[in-house]
This record gives sequence, structure tokens and C-alpha cells, in this order.
Amino acid sequence: MWKVCVADDEKYVLKSITQRIEISGMPFEIAGVAGDGREAIALYETYHPDVFFVDINMPIIDGLDFISRIRLQDPESNTLFVIISGYDDFAYMKKAIQLGVVNYLKKPISMEEFTLVIETLGEQLKNAEEKEPVAEIMNWIDFTKNLREQEVSGNWICIYGSLISREAGLFLNNWKRLAGVEWKGITFYGVEDVLLLFSWQNVVLESKLEEWLALGQLRPAKRLACFHGGVSDYNQMISDFEDVFNLRFYGESSGVVNIQKSPGGVTGDEFSLYEKFDSVVEMGKKEKIEESLNDIWEHVLQDKKQYPSIRRIYQSLIIVMANKYTKYSIALPDGMRQELFPFATAQFGDSNEMREQLQEYADQLNEKIRETLSKSELTERAIQYMKQHYQEDISLGDIAGALYTAPAYLAKRFKEKKNSTVMQYLETIRMNRAKELLEESGLSVTEIAQEVGYGDPNYFTRSFKKNCAKTPKQYRNKC
Repeated sequence: MWKVCVADDEKYVLKSITQRIEISGMPFEIAGVAGDGREAIALYETYHPDVFFVDINMPIIDGLDFISRIRLQDPESNTLFVIISGYDDFAYMKKAIQLGVVNYLKKPISMEEFTLVIETLGEQLKNAEEKEPVAEIMNWIDFTKNLREQEVSGNWICIYGSLISREAGLFLNNWKRLAGVEWKGITFYGVEDVLLLFSWQNVVLESKLEEWLALGQLRPAKRLACFHGGVSDYNQMISDFEDVFNLRFYGESSGVVNIQKSPGGVTGDEFSLYEKFDSVVEMGKKEKIEESLNDIWEHVLQDKKQYPSIRRIYQSLIIVMANKYTKYSIALPDGMRQELFPFATAQFGDSNEMREQLQEYADQLNEKIRETLSKSELTERAIQYMKQHYQEDISLGDIAGALYTAPAYLAKRFKEKKNSTVMQYLETIRMNRAKELLEESGLSVTEIAQEVGYGDPNYFTRSFKKNCAKTPKQYRNKC
């Protein structure tokens, strides 16, 4: 049985997740639950679970900070982290990706989405247990950990072929026989058509690869991407590999491709294409979006020798769209959340499939924005923005700017609708949240002040007393 822990300050969420796991029929057992970040750390140290569901917005220590602390104190941890959140803010997602979070659940959690996540977790854990009988086969996570601890110097070859990762052990034995060199074989969760070979030795094999491939001695290999000359920097090696991983989108279905270094980074031309896409996906018509994507694709595929990273291109466009969803306070589609995780491009068989998916996402977003702008009243959008950003030092000008309107016009409309100024309403949001934290958390008054957007604790205390007729300490003592 795989051990599962859950951390969330909402009791109904804890109950819902534990019940769903218990009735899933999968080999998961609940090891423990926690109501805040401090309890979550103790839970992890006690059980070292296989899976940990973590709420982002927990008291004392938030979810992302909790995961960050675990990564620092236990870098060898194999725990799979899934974040739970009532937010769709892309900033959370970006940090989650950096921390190696494997999945994301949006509150309220649908049964369909939860079932999909549980099944995916089961597959990942099963793959981790069913290791190849050949000792040299590693998964990508273990390989990168290994690289960080060693001098990165050697050669690597990326191999494509139908379900090649399933036959990785057999392939590696044949490869050693032909090449006469010790190689590490690396497989990837959820990616069955790619195998990476890495050698700490500097070996040149170009003269033999075409011959072996043509004679069928490298079955089930279909295509090989080679990099020679040694690798001396870990981060650069990872970046280079990401480029090679996506080489299948650039042309021939078989053969040997010798890798040339791309200039790296985003060029001026590429950036201008992103800017155009950013503009048309928001306000343009469907034909303009299609035209923009065509321009980008032409740029991507124009030079196969000095190719850019198609993964970078793809995820850059996904990020542009994710930020638009956040800007307009529209929930990210479930499918798009998954696109933000590493190796999202692995799902596509060719560049046309990828291009079609981007078009579909862009058209959906464009339609959602138009609906929002036509139906949403300015005052309600201002309130939504304040609820999402009350923790920040925001002004009337900031709010108006985010809504593409003049501060004076916003102030007038807001007063007419709510009989309150914008900043008075913002203060009410902050005070209500402060009350919740005083009642439910062990945070100090200074910490609560920072949590609700006040840099000066004394000013927070004065504002709280003005609104609630009690100081924060008096309010807490009455609870």
C-alpha cells in the first residue's frame, strides 16, 4: 500500500479527499492529515509518505513554503506532491512547477478531476517500483540528482522509437554490445517513445550510427539525435537535452541527426511574435490569432540546423494565455493546467498536433475574454481584483490600470454602486481576512498585518481598531 498524507485547513476538504481515496479501489492508505503547515512538516517527518496533498493557503506555513522546506531538508525525497488551491493565479503555478509538484487540484475538487489525478499518481508510483532488470536504467529524476553530485562531462545520445522505453533494458544491452562502452539509460515517466543514453566517457560514434540504424541493429530505435564534444555544465546539459527531446517535431521520421548548438535564448524577432500573439489573443479575431500562430510556426521551423526549443515556444505561448486567464479572473481550463508541467510537449506526435492544440486554447481564451468584457460589470471586476491582490500594496491607480480604465471613472462608478470608496472596500476585505486569521491561526499580529497587506503593524492596529472597535489582541482574546 502507498502511504498518503493530506494537509488542508478546511476540514471538509480533508474529509472529502480521504473518503475519495478510501473508495478509489487503488492501493492507497491515509497515513495522516494536518490542518496547518507546521503539522504538515511533523506528518512528513513521521511517515515520509508516497503522496502528499497540500493546500496552498494553509495557516502558519503555506503549502508552497512547506514543499520548499521539505525539498531543502530532504533533497532525496521521493514523495509526490499535489497542490490544492482555490486560486488560479499563475504565480502559484510557476512556483509549484519549480518545486517539482506533480499535479494540481482546483477547489472545488470535481470527482472526475480527482479520479484522473489518483490514477496518474498510481501509474507514477507503479513505474517507479517496476524498475528494469538492468541496473543502468534510471528514471529522469534520479538521473538529474546523480548529475548534481558529479562532474558533468561526457556524451549523450537521444533515441526515438515506438515504445522504446518499455524495451530500454534490452536496447541498452544491445547498445553496449555494439558500442563497447558503458552507458546509463534514462527513461521518463509517461514518455514511451524516448530514451536517453549518457556516458561519462567521450566517445565519437557518428561513423557507426547510420550503419547500425540501417541494418536494424538498433531496434526499436527509429531516430537518433547525437551530441558530442563533452558537457561541462549541468544546467546547460539539461537545456540542450530539452531541445533534443523536441527534435522529433522538425522533420525526418528516421535517421541520425547531429546536433548543432542553437544561439539560445529568445531572439528579438521571436519576442515580437510573442507580443503580437499576446495582443491578438486578447482582442483580435479568430483569423488574426490563426495568422499570428502561423507566423510563429514559420519562424520555429525555418531552420532545422539551428533550431530553437519548441518546448520553450510552446510553453511561452501557454504562459501568455495563462496570464490572460489570471488577468481577467477566469478559471484556467483543467487541460491547460497540465500543459504547464515539464514535458508537456511529450503528448504530441508532431508539430501539427501541437499547433492545432494552441489554436484551440487561443480560440477558447479569446471567446472567454469577450464574454467577460461584455457581461462583467466594472465594479464587480474591481472587487474580484481586490480579493485576489489584497495581500499586496495596491492603490486605486493599480486597480484601475488592471481593469484598463481611468482611476477617476472607476472611483465614481464604484461609489455609485457600493456607496463606498474603492480603498474603503479594500480595507474591509483586509479586515475580514485579519479577523479570520486572529480566530483560526496562531500567527502574531505582525505576521497577520503582513498577510493582509499592511507593511506597518502599527498602522494595521490603528486601522483594525477603527473598523472593529477593538485592537487585534482584544479581538483575539474575545474569540
